[in-house]
Amino acid sequence: MSNPGDYTNVSVSIARYMERLDNFIESQNQMNKQLISMNEDLSKKVEGLAEWRDKISGGKILLGGIIFLIVNAAVIWGLVKGFTN
Repeated sequence: MSNPGDYTNVSVSIARYMERLDNFIESQNQMNKQLISMNEDLSKKVEGLAEWRDKISGGKILLGGIIFLIVNAAVIWGLVKGFTN
């Protein structure tokens, strides 16, 4: 007791389901492409920050070395002045 119209309804329902599934898959693919693009941009920004951090660290080391040399020169100068007087 099924009439031929039932099979048509099932076919239409399956076709609608497949169309919705295709639309969902396409939207997921677009979202994945967008997320990948955003991730690549973020990676580039993080690399830029790492470069700046390295530059700042190098500057700190250079500044520390200069300060050390100035203090060392002042101590030696003081010792020389102290011994000569």
